[in-house]
Amino acid sequence: MTIIMTVSFQLQADKRDEAIAAALAMQAETTLEPGCSEYRFWIAADDPDALGLFERWDTQEALDEHLATAHMATFGQAITTVLDQQATLTRYEVASSTRYSGSDDA
Repeated sequence: MTIIMTVSFQLQADKRDEAIAAALAMQAETTLEPGCSEYRFWIAADDPDALGLFERWDTQEALDEHLATAHMATFGQAITTVLDQQATLTRYEVASSTRYSGSDDA
């Protein structure tokens, strides 16, 4: 089973650069972790102060190990100082998935 996490952060406008620096450091460390299939931060097209995170983990154990890392604690401390409101986190458990390339009948 694959674990997918999405997180939405609303940033203080004057703290955006700090948030992006923390996000990039977090992404660099996390993508090296075993069991991390994808870990990306995104800026919303309609709101430059809305930061999103998409995570994909091979197992719950890999996610649990990630949550216990020093860089996770460092990021958690850094991001809380730049938020305009509490982050929203959603967890998905995916039993199977297939890459979709479109169809010829569209």
